[in-house]
Amino acid sequence: MKKHIILILFVLTTIGLGISWYYLKNYIDESNTAQHLDLLEELETTGAENFKFTDIYGETYELYDFKDKIVIINFWASWCDPCIKEFPSMINLLEKFPEDVMIIAFSMDYTRDDIDSFLKAFKVPEDQFIVVWDEDKTYSKSFKVEALPESYIIGKDQKLIRKIAGAEEWDTPDALLFFQSFLNKDKTK
Repeated sequence: MKKHIILILFVLTTIGLGISWYYLKNYIDESNTAQHLDLLEELETTGAENFKFTDIYGETYELYDFKDKIVIINFWASWCDPCIKEFPSMINLLEKFPEDVMIIAFSMDYTRDDIDSFLKAFKVPEDQFIVVWDEDKTYSKSFKVEALPESYIIGKDQKLIRKIAGAEEWDTPDALLFFQSFLNKDKTK
């Protein structure tokens, strides 16, 4: 009889913990989603705030240093297969718009050696492609990054044009037309 009562209490406790975990997780997920939507709305309406960052070579920049360009803020890592897949198309995009598009790539890698090894495999246009090691995850937290790769396309007015979650083919005809349309709109202003 005692064993049955202990077993029943164990089962009820386990179920109770499971239900509690379910509701806690949903509460956290809803809270994170609301914060993420607030960030996106802020980026779309008032624009990205200026912030400083230092690249892997020790150069310090501010986002507003690139007000005359469309800026892609990209979060990636060398161990991320989708990041590796999209990387060549990002370089091709930059080659199509050498004066107008800039990428600030925040690496989530664990070591600087991982970043360096990855970059050696690609011919990165250094004047258009800034790599920042987000070692302490400061930038990824401020942008509420949920998965890699994740990118934010910021217009010349510092407002969000589009957020992309997951790998993107940056050099397709449609993608190139997308960027060209925003550059043409800027020229008509």
